[in-house]
Amino acid sequence: LRHAKSDWGNKGLDDFDRPLSPRGLLAAPRMGEYMREQNYIPDLVKCSSSKRTSETLNHMLHFFEPAPEIAYSRSLYLAQPKELLTEIRQAPNACTALMLIGHNPGIGALALALAALPEDQDEETRKEKLAEKFPTACLTVFEFSVSGWSEVRPLSGRLVDYMRVKDLPPLRGSTEHPDA
Repeated sequence: LRHAKSDWGNKGLDDFDRPLSPRGLLAAPRMGEYMREQNYIPDLVKCSSSKRTSETLNHMLHFFEPAPEIAYSRSLYLAQPKELLTEIRQAPNACTALMLIGHNPGIGALALALAALPEDQDEETRKEKLAEKFPTACLTVFEFSVSGWSEVRPLSGRLVDYMRVKDLPPLRGSTEHPDA
């Protein structure tokens, strides 16, 4: 998952400390609700420790039951695909559903690198959308046929979902759309 839209209003603020924008504050829970609806509940979340990634996760957590283990890491801040892949490979094998929350361009490039050759038209369409753009609060979901996370390699993941917040209806009970 790429973090939700951040606020650029305070020009003097360090990039690491930028919070979510009002749009991001709508997008994060909407994506959390979608993840719950699809049963994409992580066992473990590895999250950049930047303010916007932490806030994204915090606005999603109440949709995850049971609550996942969370590991915040400064090394995920603006990490490149190779570093992100290392994080995946270090996940414990007891974890069956891992979630990374990071930043572009690294998180989007990693998602594209993991996507294997499409098996059907739907998967091909998802991969084309992924190659086109990886916007804020965008979610990609992969399945891997491996015996442990250490075996995850580029082109080894079946891309089962690519979801942008703008493609989702508003959060239940809300008339506002996050349009991230």
